[in-house]
Amino acid sequence: MAIVKIGILGRISGKVNDAVWVNQRGKNYVRKLPEHYNDANTELQAAQRLKFAVVIGFLKPIKDFIHISYSGYAIKMNAFNAAFSHTFHHAVTGEYPDFVIDYPSVLVSRGSLAGALNPTCESSHPGAVCIRWDNNSGIGNASESDLAMVLIYNPDKRKAIYLTDRAKRATGSIDVEVPAEFKDNIVHCYLSFMTLNPIFGKRRNGISDSKYLGSISII
Repeated sequence: MAIVKIGILGRISGKVNDAVWVNQRGKNYVRKLPEHYNDANTELQAAQRLKFAVVIGFLKPIKDFIHISYSGYAIKMNAFNAAFSHTFHHAVTGEYPDFVIDYPSVLVSRGSLAGALNPTCESSHPGAVCIRWDNNSGIGNASESDLAMVLIYNPDKRKAIYLTDRAKRATGSIDVEVPAEFKDNIVHCYLSFMTLNPIFGKRRNGISDSKYLGSISII
């Protein structure tokens, strides 16, 4: 950067060719633009766009589930945007252009309700996923009547299966049927809980953070 005395030039500013003129406190400064400024900016923007697309691609098949699972956590934004923000900042790994979802870091639901204790998943018989957990009712704000929220995500098919009203926390297990096309595919499993307001029936007033149960191959 060079300083140019005002002299006959007076007060000047702006860009001329590959130089930028700026006036600060009565002095004219001239700076040369970086040779690769545009290229660097373009690559950064491309990386952001690709990362954005990876997150959208993951969330789109589970958007209906997210509408429920992030309903109590979204503040000054809708549930999908809240889920997008967490996934974008905490659950994408790799370097451009090889971004991938880090499934163990994903939270498909968020909230202050007590989560699942010692959850597991397995594919013990054809076309089904068996989810198990320990009944922690009565610990903290966990209740026997809390409903299990199960999500099974198939990245190869870009599809997801989810249930929100088939089992209670006290039950300790649920078997989830999956489509025949899931056979031999790897799926990722998540479990969370939702509590119901006893006065207003199915009005949601509490949801837990999800727990990642692992990945399994469907038999």
